[in-house]
Amino acid sequence: MIKFRIAIILLGLLPIISQANFLSELEALEANRVNQSNRAADKAPPKNQVKRYFTLSSGKRMDVSDWQIVHFMSSTCSYCQQFNPVLKQVSETTGFPVFTYSFDGKGDIVFPDVFMANSEVVNNFFAELPRATPTDFLINVNTMVTLPLSQGATSADKFLQRLDEVLIYVDTNLTGM
Repeated sequence: MIKFRIAIILLGLLPIISQANFLSELEALEANRVNQSNRAADKAPPKNQVKRYFTLSSGKRMDVSDWQIVHFMSSTCSYCQQFNPVLKQVSETTGFPVFTYSFDGKGDIVFPDVFMANSEVVNNFFAELPRATPTDFLINVNTMVTLPLSQGATSADKFLQRLDEVLIYVDTNLTGM
C-alpha cells in the first residue's frame, strides 16, 4: 500500500519535474542564443561614424556628430511650405540630418517621409512650448538632450544664427554631460 501511494505521488510530481526540466532547457537555449548573437556582434566590423563639425561664430570648430534637427510640420501649413525648403538647404549645407514629424501624418514635396506626431511625442517635445508649425528642436541622439531652435517660418540666416546660439549654449553648459 505504501509503495502504491509513493507511486501515485511520484506520478503527480512528474509534470512538475518535467516542466522544471523544460524550463531549464529553455533557459539554456536562450543563453546559447544570446551568446551566439554576442559573438556575432563582436565579429561585426565597427560602424565608422563620419564626424560632422560646425564652426561656431566664436571660431571654435565643434563636433556635432551626435546632434540632429527634429522638425514638426503639417502638410497643409503654409508656413511649413515656405520654411521647409529653407530647412532642407540648411541641412544640406551644415550636414545636420532632419528627422521629421507631421501633425497630420503627411509629408510634402520637401520632406515626403515623415512620422506621425502622436500624443506622446507631442507631449514630450511641446511640454513648455505652444504647439505650432513649423517647430524645430536640436536633439542629441545619444543623451536625448533636446533644445528648442525655432517656431514659425524664418530665413536661412536667422535659423543658422539660432543654431549657432544653441550650439554655443551646448558647448558652454552641456559639454561632458
